[in-house]
Amino acid sequence: LSNAPEGNDVGKIMERRSLLKNIAAAAAFSIATTTSVSQPARALDFDAFESSEITKDDGKSNPSLNDDEALCKYGAPGRAMGEACERAK
Repeated sequence: LSNAPEGNDVGKIMERRSLLKNIAAAAAFSIATTTSVSQPARALDFDAFESSEITKDDGKSNPSLNDDEALCKYGAPGRAMGEACERAK
């Protein structure tokens, strides 16, 4: 009982090896040619983006509050905040 290939099997093994080598070479060539072509960078012009966002801002996100309203909404909990909320309402 031997695992050595018979006469005709040796030829098939050699054909498979050469086929695999050719496939590997073709894959390497296609990867090399497709990755070498690069597209130009499309960077975001952040200054223009920021400027357009600021001009879109209509003030709804930053309403003007008087001192009592601001303290009531954003102040630290305590007596002063409670009094400010009483006056703001």
